[in-house]
Amino acid sequence: MRIRAIVRRIIRQMRRDKRTLALIFVAPLVVMTLMYAVFGGSLPEPKIGYVAEATIAEVVEGIHPDWIRYDEQNRAKLAMEDGALDAYLQLTIENMKPLVNVTLEGSDPSMSKETMQSIQEAMQAMVAPLTAKLQEKLPASPANAKQAAPFVQIAQPELVVDTLYGDKDMSTFDRIGPMLIGVFVFLFVFMISGVSFLRERTYGTLDRLLASPLRRSEIVAGYTIGFGFFALLQTIIITGYATYVLHLQIKGSFWYVLLIALCLALTALSLGTLMSAFAANEFQMFQFIPLIIVPQVFFCGLFPLEAMPEWLQWISVLLPLTYGSDALIDVMIRGKGFEAIAPSIMVLVLFATAFLVLNVWALRKYRSI
Repeated sequence: MRIRAIVRRIIRQMRRDKRTLALIFVAPLVVMTLMYAVFGGSLPEPKIGYVAEATIAEVVEGIHPDWIRYDEQNRAKLAMEDGALDAYLQLTIENMKPLVNVTLEGSDPSMSKETMQSIQEAMQAMVAPLTAKLQEKLPASPANAKQAAPFVQIAQPELVVDTLYGDKDMSTFDRIGPMLIGVFVFLFVFMISGVSFLRERTYGTLDRLLASPLRRSEIVAGYTIGFGFFALLQTIIITGYATYVLHLQIKGSFWYVLLIALCLALTALSLGTLMSAFAANEFQMFQFIPLIIVPQVFFCGLFPLEAMPEWLQWISVLLPLTYGSDALIDVMIRGKGFEAIAPSIMVLVLFATAFLVLNVWALRKYRSI
């Protein structure tokens, strides 16, 4: 009877806690659906460009009409820098042997592998039609106009591979490292700020502040700066450790990496304090992690967005970690400067500002000024 009484009490308690019930029954379905969308697709067809003379271009167009032809190598390179290409080729023939200079975008090893496989298959398929095309262009013997032109045979293409970003020996950690910095900064700042602000409320400190002449905006600003100091220290430690201890590659400036991480930390700080306003205890605060953090991990670039359904890719536009990860990749792998990351930083600042404004509004439930 006593055991049954305990069981009945727990069941009644759980039935009253709608948020916990949602976490138990709904959150796993949401996360599993996202995982299905993320891992259920396949990498898209690589976007490849090429520079070649007319004879070779005719053969390439017959094999891969979706490849884009450029009249200059510089234009193909600019298209790759703008994200329009995964690779471009420079095709020439010397002594009946095709020479193929391949330049891979290089920031994503899995996409580079897929691109190289597509190129190798195309080059093998190109040998026979290119041989026939060159055979047609050879003149007949002048001694006998009816005599066929001498037979030619094209050798297997020789591929010379280079990368625009990174290198051929880039490890998986070098690829995902920039995104991991963003994930860890965002996750831990979100948890620490949310739980700390929640404790301020449950311990009565926030109530005493609300009873003072302080405005809600001043309270939010004070907490943001106070927690922000520790978020700053945490960000410096995570970024410095990944860079100088784990030797994560950085092609651009370390200070830009730190700036991006700080913007992510500020966004996570303001979001964490906002979410704490809707939690009654620390357990409920941690319930937000599967719903707030996990989707951002899926859409921040750790997994290829191109493999997801198009309607699902739009979710990434609404997630702050997407912009932070893109900026970190631009600096750490692609070596770009401030002009490349400025739009992402502006979006992160807008996210943080919006969350801070919502924080001020959320405090109205405790006191009206």
